[in-house]
Amino acid sequence: MNIALIVIGASMLLFSTIAFIKDCRGNVSSSMGGNMFFSPLWLLGSALLSVGLFPLLGLSRWWSILSAAALYALSFPMRSLVERAACAPFKPEPSGFESFVRETEKKRKRTRGK
Repeated sequence: MNIALIVIGASMLLFSTIAFIKDCRGNVSSSMGGNMFFSPLWLLGSALLSVGLFPLLGLSRWWSILSAAALYALSFPMRSLVERAACAPFKPEPSGFESFVRETEKKRKRTRGK
């Protein structure tokens, strides 16, 4: 029973992270729905993982409540790391002056080459 809880909890943590990466990929950040989908899956997965793991270590199941809270608190930096690694980097649009300078430089290079 405990092994099944550990496997289910770990697979939920993995699934929530993969789903969050897929939501974030190609965008500047994740969507609100991606965040709302990630949080309960991560919480449920960490609770199941904790409930299954602590009896195997010979500790009381009451420690799993503290562990699940700690793992849930870990989800916030985890979410930031995943967003930083998986999301497309933010590239601001060039200003009007910057685009003017780039076009002028391209024209200048073309006329010098002739």
